[in-house]
Amino acid sequence: AETGGNLAGYIVIRFDSHHADVPIEIETLYVQDSFSGRGIGSALMNHAKGIAEARTGNRAFWLMVNSRNEKAISFYHSRGMTQEGIAYFELDGIRHENKVMVARY
Repeated sequence: AETGGNLAGYIVIRFDSHHADVPIEIETLYVQDSFSGRGIGSALMNHAKGIAEARTGNRAFWLMVNSRNEKAISFYHSRGMTQEGIAYFELDGIRHENKVMVARY
């Protein structure tokens, strides 16, 4: 997403990355802080819904979000996503908890 010639945010979508029966994963959804609150994240999620529907016939997708990122978790909940599990990853010997969020529209 660009605004005024500046990168405002971006989305990375991964196909065939299954969680339960949902094969579309939002691997990364990022909006720069200076563009937060302008609907860019919502627009990127709507774009993901369209891609999911074109690829699979439904608008479902899933993602993982750091369990400490309350702002992002609130954003996803407000857009109809629900938590369907917890996953962990290790970075430099430190275990990090992530919430697995799923959108089933």
